[in-house]
Amino acid sequence: MATFDHHCFWIGNCVGEKNHSLFWWYLLCETITLAWACSLIASTFFYTNGANFLSTWFMLNTPSLLCLLMCLGFLLM
Repeated sequence: MATFDHHCFWIGNCVGEKNHSLFWWYLLCETITLAWACSLIASTFFYTNGANFLSTWFMLNTPSLLCLLMCLGFLLM
């Protein structure tokens, strides 16, 4: 009798007896990839100085900030 832990909709397959270790390797690779993506996105931030520092920073970095928040959200899943 085959036993399965759960159906993972991310990989579209059931996780169980023969692929449990592969599932953990998949999670590790996804975590490393998302951490790498977060570091790449964080390196694209523009640094500003001046009187309107905060508003200028947000205006220049809004796309990068949204991408970083999305990657961090997936990383927390």
